[in-house]
Amino acid sequence: MPVPLHTTTVSVLRVPADSARDPYDPQPEPEVVDSGVPAHISSPSGRERTAGGSQEVVEFRLTCDPTDLTHTDRVQDDQTGVSTRSPGPAYAGGSDSTRSRPA
Repeated sequence: MPVPLHTTTVSVLRVPADSARDPYDPQPEPEVVDSGVPAHISSPSGRERTAGGSQEVVEFRLTCDPTDLTHTDRVQDDQTGVSTRSPGPAYAGGSDSTRSRPA
């Protein structure tokens, strides 16, 4: 079911699977799996907490048309270029998404 009111479009970015790559090696650049997906991203809400340092956690609610989205993917807002980690499978009802960055 498509999102009735979308305010942006998003792209789904995924790091290609490579069983021969050492997990401690740098990850390759993510590939675009899907782009131009109609979506709505809510206003951010957040909190600051200390866990071995200072970290800002900002939470968004993503509502988008059904797309191939896994828990290791990143979702990028096509209008702003902001990239967030995926919460898991996307569905028309919405998903919570979190972006973490050092403060």
